[in-house]
Amino acid sequence: MKTQTINNLTAMLTELRALDPEMNVGMILTLLEVARGNGVTGRDIESLLDTNSTTAARMLRLFDRVRANGKPGLDLVEARIDPTEYRSKLRYLNKEGEEFMNMLDERLKGR
Repeated sequence: MKTQTINNLTAMLTELRALDPEMNVGMILTLLEVARGNGVTGRDIESLLDTNSTTAARMLRLFDRVRANGKPGLDLVEARIDPTEYRSKLRYLNKEGEEFMNMLDERLKGR
């Protein structure tokens, strides 16, 4: 792997850790899956991370405006009712999430 690629990846990961010092790989994968823009459910995250529904829900709540127990979340994602399954919520990046992902993209490009 080229040194510049490693530097760019390190810059991106540093930004993620600045967002939340406890950011782990599961959290990063969750955010990246939401960033794809197809609408993500908790079950999608369960499959992606090979985990249970509780962990998947916790990963998604981290990026909502409010996480568990009324603590503030990172406010990068919004939940919308799935029009085909009203009991399910789809997660998408909100404006702040789009801006954050654009900034990460710039870091990956070395800017």
